[in-house]
Amino acid sequence: MLSEAGSSVHNLLDEHGVDVIDVAGIATDYCVRASALDALSHGQRVRVLTDLVAGVAPRSSEAALAELAHAGAELVDTGA
Repeated sequence: MLSEAGSSVHNLLDEHGVDVIDVAGIATDYCVRASALDALSHGQRVRVLTDLVAGVAPRSSEAALAELAHAGAELVDTGA
């Protein structure tokens, strides 16, 4: 994905020294999963904030979280 200035999100993160990505949002089994895997593939440290995500379906959401943990994401409950 490119910004209006033509830089990718990954380049912008690198330029600003961001090396840890916290992921929260809806569709754990789709959007959250894809975003976290993308960040991991670019060498970012990823924390999925498990109490701040919501999935489309329980079974696929659990599978997505297991996949993310296996891929190296840290699953974190913020206690919020």
